[in-house]
Amino acid sequence: MKEGSVIEGIFAMYCALILIDPDDGSDIAKIKSKIRNMRLNTDLKKQSNKKGSDTVEFHKLYPKDDNFDMQVVDANPQQYEHMKSGEKYFVIHGRRQTAGPNGYASPPDFVQVKLDITLKANEVEKAYGSILKDNYGEGGDFGKISQKVDTLIRSKQSQFFRQLVIAKNRFLKNKTVDVVQYNVIADGIGGESTGGAIKSDVLIRIVANGQSILSHNLNFSLKSDAVTVENIGLIRGANEVYNMFEKGLTGSAKTQAKMFIDEINETARGDSETKIKKGTVNRLALTALFEVIKNNLPRGTSKTNEYYDYLEKAAFGKDKASIVIADANKLKQMTPDYIKYLRTYGDNGKPMLLEVKATAGDIRFCQPGNSKDFLFKLRLKSEHGTIVKMMLDVGNLTHGGRNFKK
Repeated sequence: MKEGSVIEGIFAMYCALILIDPDDGSDIAKIKSKIRNMRLNTDLKKQSNKKGSDTVEFHKLYPKDDNFDMQVVDANPQQYEHMKSGEKYFVIHGRRQTAGPNGYASPPDFVQVKLDITLKANEVEKAYGSILKDNYGEGGDFGKISQKVDTLIRSKQSQFFRQLVIAKNRFLKNKTVDVVQYNVIADGIGGESTGGAIKSDVLIRIVANGQSILSHNLNFSLKSDAVTVENIGLIRGANEVYNMFEKGLTGSAKTQAKMFIDEINETARGDSETKIKKGTVNRLALTALFEVIKNNLPRGTSKTNEYYDYLEKAAFGKDKASIVIADANKLKQMTPDYIKYLRTYGDNGKPMLLEVKATAGDIRFCQPGNSKDFLFKLRLKSEHGTIVKMMLDVGNLTHGGRNFKK
């Protein structure tokens, strides 16, 4: 089970409910109850293909599947061309500043919310559907999910909540009739095919008056009690570290690093004569490469921009997904805009420069003279004495001290 994947689905449900609710989730007990019902009513989909993974899924179109006791109308494409015949829409009043003669801000808007969740069953099954129903019967929940749900729905001052409400109000507070569909998508499987280039776990796509509003799509990457924002494959990670630092190496260090990276790549390609399996990682060479680089890191801050470039690509991906980290007591968010702010103004109005420091277990990227407060670090992760991954962990500087407590 993976709490991060569990939270991914719950976060999508919460976003959908906020987009539906005229009061933006002000009734916390009501929102919690609806999230619970959604979780209990997910479906377990068994895959007949052995290569496929069983999934936990939840696909709903609101108000068709639930009108939440709100005003609803049937589509009238003759009057509102962007409505779809045969479908239903929420009628949204009162989001504008000026009230009309009927007491509502005129004219109204018509809204649908489409929620599509697909998660790996082996990562989330205990926290959804029939298995969770048994736990709920005993008053329980999986892990610390219940506390994290509380943290999520109480974090009204968080940046992600403001982003959500601003995107929602863009069309509901103007002076025209709008037909809007908010499509909330949580796909715990689809992103794997991108090789890590796409980071978002939850995507909110806005279609207004028949057009997808790309500039107002929202992308979120969900973490649970985590500082790791990227699990880097060992071979890719070795090459990225080598490429980042090899120009600054000299003498025997340069020769050794080149030898180790060549050994890593040659082993990974496979060797028919030595019967080395393709994709095998030469962990001895990897460990040696990491130590050579750690012992010969460049001094100074001249590569600051390169370090920021690496973090932005690794953490946010092509889709520039904001990272939301939830634990039982607080919510933190790491955004591309905040990292750009640090890069430009983060040190009292001047760029926050970075240098690299080696510690016993990692290479960290920090302000000069202070390795305790760092932006991010690279480390090798071992399990049962074997190196299995290279990890990119973020430090306290990435959140700007913005902890959103209950």
